[in-house]
Order: sequence, then structure tokens, then C-alpha cells
Amino acid sequence: MTVSIIIRSKNESQYIGQVLEAIYAQTYKDFEVLLIDSGSTDNTIKIAKTFPVKVYEILPEEFTYGFATNYGFSRSAGEIVVCLSAHAIPASEKWLENMMSNFRDSMCAAVMGKDLPMPECNPFDRRGMSKLYDVPRAEINDCHFDFGATNAAIRKSVWEEMPFDENLSYAEDNDWGGKVKAKGYRIFFDPAATVYHSHNDTYKQLINRFYNEAYALRVLGRQSYNFPRIALDFLAGSAYDMTYVLMKRYNLKWFFYAPIRRFCMNIGRLKANKRN
Repeated sequence: MTVSIIIRSKNESQYIGQVLEAIYAQTYKDFEVLLIDSGSTDNTIKIAKTFPVKVYEILPEEFTYGFATNYGFSRSAGEIVVCLSAHAIPASEKWLENMMSNFRDSMCAAVMGKDLPMPECNPFDRRGMSKLYDVPRAEINDCHFDFGATNAAIRKSVWEEMPFDENLSYAEDNDWGGKVKAKGYRIFFDPAATVYHSHNDTYKQLINRFYNEAYALRVLGRQSYNFPRIALDFLAGSAYDMTYVLMKRYNLKWFFYAPIRRFCMNIGRLKANKRN
């Protein structure tokens, strides 16, 4: 099967070279790579062009995750399209081969791989990821998480039937997975298709990420954050995180970071709750 790998990017010069090196070292060779960049001002595009990558540029004001992904799909030639974050580094040379093995099942519409934390990942995200993805290969229906397109492969014919919602600010992949499963297709989680991927967000990025997530989930009717729930998460969550740092004997900088992180997360949720 032919494969197109779509990478959405904006100011990813720190990792894009490592990501592309890992892609071009794969045992599965029948693929093309498309970079969909939404206004990088660093060396992302310059680095990408040192590899045999097709680079497309979209305007920053055009960007939503759904729009950028659909843009890439519409320009792809592969029967299978892989969506990969620009800071998600394949963990082995068999990452793509393992991903593709799932499509022997004709009803497999998509497969989601496993994310491992980067070495510099904060202890709270590291803890969450280890709990979330500590499951064997299974259908997403049987997992305790939704489909995500940070590290995933999708049958293009299914996307042609159901493209991503370009109006959602976030969770467009969760939304897509739900629609696809409702049509009777199968979506798998395969921990053998592993990448290193985690976020070390600034405070502003944390607020924006949790704002977009909370608002999108509210629009989809999946989850709503009212003030009591937000206050409880800040107070109880901060206490839990600070205790975790002490119990695991992490550097005390994480003890003081913990409540600031929770505060930023919940400011984002509060803003989403207040939006009309």
C-alpha cells in the first residue's frame, strides 16, 4: 500500500529535523511526506527542504487542525495517510511498518499509535501518559481514550467519505473517530507504532490548549466545565500533584510548578465555559 505522511507545523525547528530523519530511516519505504506549515518564522521550512519533502504553506489565519489536515489529505497520493505531529519522533525503524500492518483488516479505517514522553517531559504529563497508554493492542472501543491524530494512520477512502470538521478549534480527531465508528468501521490502538511526543508548554500555551480543548468538547456535547468543577480540579489537583512530587522525590521546582500549571489549565477551561 502507498502511504502519504502529513506533518502539520508551525515553528518546529527544534524537532522537525529529528522527525524527518526518523521517517526516512523506516523499513517501510513506499511513502511520500507532505509538510503543511501555517506561518513558521523560524527555520522549520528551511530544515524540511533538506529532505525530499513536499512543502505547502497556509496562512496562519486559515489554520484549524481540521483545515490543515484536510488540506494535506486533499494533496496526498497515498492509499493510507499518516498524520504525525511535527514534534513526534518515531521510536524505531519499524514504526511505519507496524502502523501499516493493521490495514490487513479491510474494515480498519484508522490506527492510532502510542506516545512516549520526551526525556524533558514534566512529571505530571509523564504520569498521565504512562497510565493512559498502558494497554495492549485493541480496538478503540475497548480503550479508555478516544482516537487522536498526533500519531495515526487513516484509510484515505474513509476520509473521502468523512473529512475532518474544519470548524472545531480542537478535538477534531476525537469527533472524526466517533463518526467513523458509528459507520461500522474499526479503529485500532497499536502500541507497536510508537513515537516520542510530549508537551512542555509555556503558561500561555497551557491556557490556550485547555481553552481550545474545553470549548471543543463543550461544542461536541462531550464535557462541560462549570465553576465548581474547575475550582475542585485546581484545589484537589494541585494538592495531588504536589504530593506526587514529594513522594517521588522529584526536583522541588516541580512542587512549585504544580499549582501554577493547574491554575493555567483551569483558567483556559473557565474562559471556554464563559464563551457564548
